[in-house]
Amino acid sequence: MKQNAADQAGKRIGAFWRREMGEKKWGKAEEGLKRGDWYRLAAVFLLSALLVLLLGGAVGCTGEEEPEDKVADLEFSVVPDEEIPEELKRLIEEKKANEFKLSYSVDGSLYIAAGYGTKATGGYSVTIKALYLTENAIVMDSDLMGPGQEEEVSQAPSWPYIVIRMEDRTESIVFR
Repeated sequence: MKQNAADQAGKRIGAFWRREMGEKKWGKAEEGLKRGDWYRLAAVFLLSALLVLLLGGAVGCTGEEEPEDKVADLEFSVVPDEEIPEELKRLIEEKKANEFKLSYSVDGSLYIAAGYGTKATGGYSVTIKALYLTENAIVMDSDLMGPGQEEEVSQAPSWPYIVIRMEDRTESIVFR
């Protein structure tokens, strides 16, 4: 019976595999890696992965940049809607459907705005937890507060945001 090229190639590959990896008899390999070798290889891999994770944590890899220590608290005031500069109002209107963080400087004042996107109902508010200066940045930490359990709220969508005003500064702003 004549064999075609595919059968011959398959036999050659099978012969190569048996020669290189060992023919298995009764669940044990005569050549190549043995069962104990596989366990040692797996253990080395797992220990290596664990070591990388531990060293990553030991050197402080958190994935986000931490601002330096606080130098001073900054004075600010919350800006009512009617006092927000027109250009900043326009920017907020464009971005309010999603979370946003903006700064806007005009006439010696720095305006910082943080919005939390579209919410299904009313009753949300934004608070400023902290506003402080580090050696090279202004840090603003704001928080979204949801409606209380017993609070009656509008069933119309809302776009909670806050705008604060402070003395104009040149440092970069870090939002938390």
